Amino acid sequence: MEIETTEINKICILTMGLLGDVLMVTPVIREIKNLFNNAYIICIADKVGAEILLLNDDVDETRVINRSRKNKFAYFKDKISTQFFILNGGFDLIIDLYGGKSANRMMMLNFIKYKIGLIDGKPWSNKLPYNIVSHTGSINNPYHITHHSFQLMNFFGRDYNHDTKPTIKTTLFDDLDMLSYFNKFGYENIFLVSFGSGGIEKILDFDKQFEIINYLYEKYKFVAVIVSNPGQEYLQDSFIKKYMISGKIPFVKLKPLNLSKIASLMKLVKFVMLPDTGLYHIAVGIKVPILGIFTYTNPILVVPNDGIVSICFQEGDCKMNDFFYYGTNKIEIESLFLQVDKLLEKIHSDNMY
Repeated sequence: MEIETTEINKICILTMGLLGDVLMVTPVIREIKNLFNNAYIICIADKVGAEILLLNDDVDETRVINRSRKNKFAYFKDKISTQFFILNGGFDLIIDLYGGKSANRMMMLNFIKYKIGLIDGKPWSNKLPYNIVSHTGSINNPYHITHHSFQLMNFFGRDYNHDTKPTIKTTLFDDLDMLSYFNKFGYENIFLVSFGSGGIEKILDFDKQFEIINYLYEKYKFVAVIVSNPGQEYLQDSFIKKYMISGKIPFVKLKPLNLSKIASLMKLVKFVMLPDTGLYHIAVGIKVPILGIFTYTNPILVVPNDGIVSICFQEGDCKMNDFFYYGTNKIEIESLFLQVDKLLEKIHSDNMY
């Protein structure tokens, strides 16, 4: 049985997870929209995921699900409400791009004609055969995390473009607002730096972070714009107080901004310096030059297909699988400086200045 695009008018896509998780599946959403270009697509996402999906033209509507267990009554109420929304939504196709237990239950407890998803990392469907097809995009990294989700496209038996770049747009209002804000900084060479991440093990030691920032200022006269991450504002405040003020080098303390404005600001800076975080995936989508500092996640999983990117990474002792290791935060400072120089060389050679 092969699905006909004309019989699919309304699609529900489960896209729960952290900011980076959601951004990583937007290339698949893009291909689903290309295939069913007349269908109305509704995504179900956690709050932060819903915020970033508002910047995605492939998504027609987003519904927020609250999966926080701080208030158990609210948690179960929202889960039941979401399940009824799926049941009564009139969907022709439901696709699980999350693959977690909560998503699996949502997939099973409905009567939608076509179901496609991941169970224990393996693709499944209630009706459609799994036909491996060709794809037009270049696959120069078969270990990229998006390959996992792109497997689901094989249920449609059609060619697709395997482009791993996340989909994200900015608004004209935010672009103009951030341009005005940026011009007030008063510096020519600006780069954006963030310390926030989903896990503390993904953040480089602050001593080394400061050494990089100081190196960039002393050698290249680059000034850091330091991001305030929601819920992790203490990282920005403590770093500025302990290092930037005492070090007496210029910097900009970024005011709290939503994701749309952060994306607009990224388009104005020379490059970004980020750990493995959702902002890293926004930068990949915007195609701003990236100095990626990976202390835990092996970057082979998320390195972009193209763009100007310099990755700082050193293997640790812990194996990720039979082929790769997780990283370590004990990266030598000379290695970090080398990646800084490589990035700026790439930027210059691309005539970006």
